[in-house]
Amino acid sequence: MLYKDGLFVSAGRYASDKGWIHPARKNNMNELIFLTAGEMSICEDYCEYRLTKDDVLLLDAGRRSYGSRLSDEPVVFWRICFNGAPEEFRPASKTARDIKLFRPADPLHFESLCLMLARYSAMPEYPHATCDMLTSLILTELFVYGSAGSTPDLLAHICAYVREKQGNVRVHEAAEHFGYSEDYIARTFKKFYLKGLKAYIDTVRTNHIRQSLLDTSRNMKEIAEDEGFADYDSFYRFFKYNTGMTPYEYCELFAYVKSDDQ
Repeated sequence: MLYKDGLFVSAGRYASDKGWIHPARKNNMNELIFLTAGEMSICEDYCEYRLTKDDVLLLDAGRRSYGSRLSDEPVVFWRICFNGAPEEFRPASKTARDIKLFRPADPLHFESLCLMLARYSAMPEYPHATCDMLTSLILTELFVYGSAGSTPDLLAHICAYVREKQGNVRVHEAAEHFGYSEDYIARTFKKFYLKGLKAYIDTVRTNHIRQSLLDTSRNMKEIAEDEGFADYDSFYRFFKYNTGMTPYEYCELFAYVKSDDQ
């Protein structure tokens, strides 16, 4: 996660004519800027970020931010404000500039989450916790599937390939598929994403297994075979390591929740 909490404050979509500039202010909360049209330049504590379409900038609470130049064309962007302390996952070799600017893997899906958050925030019949959960989901989506800075086409293709294979692929196989060395693919992926390629593959595979466990009447050994594991034991160890629970515990948890809803 990017932040330990995602406590919602406000959300809105803004549009302006050309000649717009981000106002100067010292944030008392975290701010997410998702640009969907145009370009903008924003400084945070003397560090300048140039945003183009589909870029996401995270501005931390307690820091001064301001626009550094007027926009040359109309801009459209989402602004989500939230409270929560940043996680200490950031590698020491990374500068603040490297981990403040992101690009979602699927900008249309990311915008749909922003729209959903704005709608629920305007519906007082829903508890505030609904917006907290959606804010955390947006930040998780950015961390798990987003990249730091603009993603090279190669990495976007690799991510699509891993999802197409449902995570049942190894790093060296992905490298061979695209005609690059395993070391180059691993280093390039790590540079733009805040995790390694293997971690991304394991995330995709784990999520697909979760879906298979909930959407099928097949037994565990059949699921393990369909998911590409050599035997049930390796399937069991993989799922337990990545989720903290056994496949049976996961299914029982879901059954308990469903029975409570009925």
